[in-house]
Amino acid sequence: MTTVPRERFQNQDIDAAWVSKNGNEQFGRSHGSDDLGFDFRVEYRKQTWLIEVKASVGDQQRFEMGETEVRVARKAARPRSSTRYVVVYVANPHDPENAHIDVLPNPMSAEADGVLDLLGEGVRFGFKRR
Repeated sequence: MTTVPRERFQNQDIDAAWVSKNGNEQFGRSHGSDDLGFDFRVEYRKQTWLIEVKASVGDQQRFEMGETEVRVARKAARPRSSTRYVVVYVANPHDPENAHIDVLPNPMSAEADGVLDLLGEGVRFGFKRR
Protein backbone atom coordinates (compact mmCIF):
# COMPACT_ATOMS: atom_id res chain seq x y z
CA MET A 1 0.00 0.00 0.00
CA THR A 2 1.06 3.56 -0.57
CA THR A 3 2.18 5.45 2.45
CA VAL A 4 1.74 9.15 2.97
CA PRO A 5 4.09 9.93 5.88
CA ARG A 6 2.62 12.40 8.32
CA GLU A 7 5.92 14.25 8.48
CA ARG A 8 5.74 14.85 4.73
CA PHE A 9 2.62 16.99 5.09
CA GLN A 10 3.00 18.20 8.66
CA ASN A 11 3.28 21.87 7.65
CA GLN A 12 0.27 21.79 5.34
CA ASP A 13 -2.94 23.67 6.05
CA ILE A 14 -5.30 20.71 5.74
CA ASP A 15 -8.34 22.99 6.06
CA ALA A 16 -7.22 24.91 2.96
CA ALA A 17 -6.31 21.65 1.18
CA TRP A 18 -9.88 20.35 1.59
CA VAL A 19 -11.50 21.23 -1.74
CA SER A 20 -14.69 19.14 -1.71
CA LYS A 21 -18.11 20.29 -0.49
CA ASN A 22 -17.62 18.24 2.68
CA GLY A 23 -15.08 20.87 3.68
CA ASN A 24 -17.80 23.48 3.22
CA GLU A 25 -20.00 21.72 5.75
CA GLN A 26 -17.13 21.26 8.20
CA PHE A 27 -15.85 24.83 8.07
CA GLY A 28 -18.86 26.87 6.92
CA ARG A 29 -17.33 27.66 3.51
CA SER A 30 -19.05 27.96 0.17
CA HIS A 31 -16.27 27.43 -2.39
CA GLY A 32 -15.78 23.63 -2.36
CA SER A 33 -16.71 21.40 -5.27
CA ASP A 34 -17.52 17.71 -5.65
CA ASP A 35 -16.78 17.87 -9.38
CA LEU A 36 -12.98 17.82 -9.06
CA GLY A 37 -12.47 14.05 -8.67
CA PHE A 38 -10.68 14.34 -5.33
CA ASP A 39 -11.26 15.75 -1.84
CA PHE A 40 -7.88 17.24 -0.92
CA ARG A 41 -5.12 18.93 -2.94
CA VAL A 42 -1.70 19.21 -1.30
CA GLU A 43 1.35 20.81 -2.93
CA TYR A 44 4.66 19.35 -1.78
CA ARG A 45 8.12 19.61 -3.37
CA LYS A 46 6.95 20.45 -6.89
CA GLN A 47 4.43 17.62 -6.75
CA THR A 48 0.66 17.83 -6.38
CA TRP A 49 -1.02 15.16 -4.26
CA LEU A 50 -4.70 14.59 -5.01
CA ILE A 51 -6.38 12.65 -2.22
CA GLU A 52 -9.77 11.02 -2.65
CA VAL A 53 -11.43 9.85 0.57
CA LYS A 54 -13.78 6.87 0.53
CA ALA A 55 -15.66 5.89 3.70
CA SER A 56 -17.46 2.65 4.46
CA VAL A 57 -19.99 1.81 7.13
CA GLY A 58 -18.47 -1.42 8.30
CA ASP A 59 -15.32 -2.59 6.58
CA GLN A 60 -16.28 -3.87 3.15
CA GLN A 61 -12.79 -3.21 1.74
CA ARG A 62 -14.26 -1.96 -1.53
CA PHE A 63 -15.12 1.38 -3.04
CA GLU A 64 -16.51 2.86 -6.23
CA MET A 65 -15.10 5.66 -8.31
CA GLY A 66 -17.18 8.11 -10.29
CA GLU A 67 -16.42 9.33 -13.79
CA THR A 68 -14.56 12.46 -12.67
CA GLU A 69 -12.47 10.49 -10.18
CA VAL A 70 -11.48 7.99 -12.89
CA ARG A 71 -10.54 10.77 -15.31
CA VAL A 72 -8.33 12.53 -12.77
CA ALA A 73 -6.73 9.27 -11.62
CA ARG A 74 -5.97 8.25 -15.22
CA LYS A 75 -4.35 11.61 -15.93
CA ALA A 76 -2.25 11.39 -12.75
CA ALA A 77 -1.13 7.86 -13.71
CA ARG A 78 0.51 9.06 -16.94
CA PRO A 79 4.29 8.77 -17.15
CA ARG A 80 6.21 11.82 -15.94
CA SER A 81 3.12 13.27 -14.27
CA SER A 82 3.90 15.62 -11.41
CA THR A 83 0.61 14.61 -9.81
CA ARG A 84 0.09 11.76 -7.33
CA TYR A 85 -3.44 10.44 -6.83
CA VAL A 86 -4.20 8.26 -3.81
CA VAL A 87 -7.37 6.89 -2.24
CA VAL A 88 -7.74 7.06 1.52
CA TYR A 89 -10.20 4.36 2.59
CA VAL A 90 -11.81 4.91 5.99
CA ALA A 91 -13.64 1.93 7.51
CA ASN A 92 -16.12 2.50 10.33
CA PRO A 93 -15.67 6.28 10.53
CA HIS A 94 -18.45 6.59 13.14
CA ASP A 95 -17.01 3.85 15.36
CA PRO A 96 -13.58 4.99 16.60
CA GLU A 97 -12.79 1.66 18.26
CA ASN A 98 -13.19 -0.17 14.95
CA ALA A 99 -12.12 2.59 12.57
CA HIS A 100 -9.32 1.76 10.17
CA ILE A 101 -7.57 3.92 7.57
CA ASP A 102 -5.80 2.57 4.48
CA VAL A 103 -3.88 4.73 2.02
CA LEU A 104 -4.26 2.99 -1.33
CA PRO A 105 -2.41 3.64 -4.59
CA ASN A 106 -3.94 5.27 -7.62
CA PRO A 107 -6.30 2.58 -8.98
CA MET A 108 -5.33 3.57 -12.55
CA SER A 109 -1.59 3.13 -11.95
CA ALA A 110 0.71 0.13 -12.19
CA GLU A 111 1.34 0.62 -8.47
CA ALA A 112 -2.19 -0.69 -7.82
CA ASP A 113 -1.44 -4.06 -9.46
CA GLY A 114 -1.58 -6.73 -6.76
CA VAL A 115 -3.07 -4.27 -4.25
CA LEU A 116 -6.48 -3.44 -5.74
CA ASP A 117 -8.78 -5.81 -7.61
CA LEU A 118 -11.27 -4.71 -10.25
CA LEU A 119 -14.40 -6.44 -8.99
CA GLY A 120 -16.18 -6.89 -12.27
CA GLU A 121 -19.10 -4.55 -11.82
CA GLY A 122 -17.99 -3.06 -15.11
CA VAL A 123 -16.82 0.19 -16.53
CA ARG A 124 -18.90 2.00 -19.12
CA PHE A 125 -17.25 3.76 -22.09
CA GLY A 126 -18.62 5.99 -24.83
CA PHE A 127 -17.11 7.03 -28.15
CA LYS A 128 -17.72 9.22 -31.17
CA ARG A 129 -17.43 7.91 -34.70
CA ARG A 130 -14.92 9.63 -36.88
